[in-house]
Amino acid sequence: MLLKSLQVEEGSEAVITSDNIKVLQDFEKFGISSSSVLFHIIEFPKHGELSFGPHIKKRKVFSLAQLRSNKIVYIHNAKESVGDSFVFEIEIDPGLDTDLPPLLASRQRYFFQIRVLPVNDPPVLRGNLGNVMMIAEGTKVPLPTNFLQVREIIHCCDLNSP
Repeated sequence: MLLKSLQVEEGSEAVITSDNIKVLQDFEKFGISSSSVLFHIIEFPKHGELSFGPHIKKRKVFSLAQLRSNKIVYIHNAKESVGDSFVFEIEIDPGLDTDLPPLLASRQRYFFQIRVLPVNDPPVLRGNLGNVMMIAEGTKVPLPTNFLQVREIIHCCDLNSP
């Protein structure tokens, strides 16, 4: 198994492809279809969710066939985070008539990393005197210091995230 981290912009979504989770074993030579290679999610992402098709979320299993047909999507929750991850185990379910080599017969656990690319959020303006301020044309009126509040969110580092 070869894992390549997924990159997604903050607040958006990205498809997890077979380039991100590359299965190196040739299961077909054992007579195993890609729908019999199963990925069991052990730990879900903390800053987003996985979607397995239109309106299908919070499922715990997806197949290699779904991965190869680009149906696995990570959706970031738009909160300020620089990374996410999930843990999965791969299992081969060949059916009743097929014996697998010992390496393929047991589940293998993997950690999949997601890099969240931050988006520069615009500053937030808040007015304290209502929504409308009427001023006669050509006049100058000093604004009180509490009239507008500008809040800019600046993030440096989250040392616990990748």
